[in-house]
Order: sequence, then C-alpha cells, then structure tokens
Amino acid sequence: KNNIAVVFNGEIYNYLDFGNYKTDGEILIDLYQKHGPEFTKLLDGEFAICLVDFKSNIILISNDTFACKPLWYEFKESTFCIGSYESQLSLLGFTNSKKLYANTTKVFDLKTYKKLTQFKNFEFDINQHKTDFNGWIQAFKNSIYKRTHNAQYGIYLGLSSGYDSGAIACELLNQNVEFKSY
Repeated sequence: KNNIAVVFNGEIYNYLDFGNYKTDGEILIDLYQKHGPEFTKLLDGEFAICLVDFKSNIILISNDTFACKPLWYEFKESTFCIGSYESQLSLLGFTNSKKLYANTTKVFDLKTYKKLTQFKNFEFDINQHKTDFNGWIQAFKNSIYKRTHNAQYGIYLGLSSGYDSGAIACELLNQNVEFKSY
C-alpha cells in the first residue's frame, strides 16, 4: 500500500479504536501514515512488527511492552533479516543477530542500515495510585475484556491448578465468554 510493506506477528487489542477494520493487522499502515514511526505508541497488544517504507527509505522494527512476541534482526551487507527466533536467522546464514529489547521501536535507513532513531513505546509510571483492592479488580476485569471481546476464534485456557488460571476462568464466566479449558 503506497510503497509500504509490513510483516506483523501478534494481536492488537485496541484496533477498533482506530476505525472500522476487519482485522487488527489492517491498521498498521494507516496508523503509520497518519502518525509516523511513533504510531507504535498507540498500540495495545502483543506484537512484533517490521514495516518498510520504500518511499521514505526506512525500516521500522517494534515489539510490545514485554516482548511477548520476540523479534530478532540482523543487517548484513545489502540485506536484512527478521524472525521470531534467532535460529531462523542462523539457518539463513546470519551469525550476528540481535534480539529487539522489549517495549522498543527502532528505525533504520533502508539503504545504509544506520539507526535513525529509537524510542520506548510505553513509559511506565511506577508510583502506586491505587488505594484499595477494587481498583485491582477492575483492572483485572478490563484486562480479560480487552483480550477477549474481539476474539474471532475460540478461546483456550490452560488450567494449572493455580490461583491465576482459576481467577481467569472465573472472570471469563462472569463476562459470559465461551472458552475451552484443559
């Protein structure tokens, strides 16, 4: 689209906030065109993205806050390579691959592969703002909702006999979300 290509792995939870899109990946080029490289700061989800703008001669790589979707990359001579695992790059003959740090966007010149800019996608406020348990409960409910309300496929929950999976199962039931558990 307009000399821009994108490769994307993951899920963007808030994609409907940006318009009437059928899938989450459809928003990436539109957001880039509207907001530039800092469009990644608008994304809420788990993702690894590589966007190439051939007209502006840039390569943008980005991943989510905790690198749930890892991204490995390497520039070598006149080519570059990305993958979810270092082994993917090494099988292609790349020997100096680097893992993109969590919560990071890097922009490189497409011709020289020199880094043009780098920034964090999300800035953490580590100060405690909650004064009671009700705030935590609401945040937990919201986290389940944002991960399930646009689900296009069935939801699977691995039960581990722990409190966390049990709490998730209870909240899915409270929100009337259909799921399979094992």
